[in-house]
Order: sequence, then structure tokens, then C-alpha cells
Amino acid sequence: MRKGLFAVLALFIMLCVAMGCNNNDVLMEKNITVITDSTRLRVMSWEGDTSSLVVDKLVNATKWTAGIETGNDWCSISRKAGVPGDTIRIFVTKNLADTMRSSFLRIEAGTTINRYRIRQQARE
Repeated sequence: MRKGLFAVLALFIMLCVAMGCNNNDVLMEKNITVITDSTRLRVMSWEGDTSSLVVDKLVNATKWTAGIETGNDWCSISRKAGVPGDTIRIFVTKNLADTMRSSFLRIEAGTTINRYRIRQQARE
């Protein structure tokens, strides 16, 4: 049992060293790879917050477009189009409600459409 646990731990450490452990997550979904500064666009602060992602790789496309599906009054993005390597910054205003709110960032590349959930905490 201990040998198995040791082997798993050793493998994890080797993968971290090989891939570089950091606070970024790589998400590959439907032919679009993005690198985010947090898991699935972390839950953002109720006080107003900024997050970002890099549209890293596209399959069968050379450019992308992006938009916020709902929540345009409280959630916005820094750019609506780009090419691989470009960064999208996501901004949310202060949430004065007692409930969490959410929206979706939509990225399109060729015929591929990916949606990423954006969540913001309720007021504390």
C-alpha cells in the first residue's frame, strides 16, 4: 500500500516539475484551448474583480470572436475578437445583491462555439 502511494506521489511531483506547477489552468474543449488564471474562471469577488484567459490554440480556425451571453450590465470583456495568443480580460462590477450571479463567456472559432461560466459572489 505504501509503495503504491509513494509511486503516485512521485508521479505527481514529476508531472508538476515537467509541466510547471502554477496558478494557470489549461482547458481544451471542442477545438479551442484557453489558458485561464483560475479553474473554470474562478468565482469572482462581490466587490468587483478581474480575471483573464488566453485563447491559446484553435483547431481548424485562425481567429476567434467572443462575447458575454447575459449580464452585460455587470460583466464585460476587454476584446471581442482576436487570434491565438491574445488575452481576454473579464471585468465584473460590484454585486450588491444577496445572491450569486452568473453569466457565460462565449468564444467562437470557425464552426466551434465554447461557453465558459463566469460566477460572482453575493454581497457579504
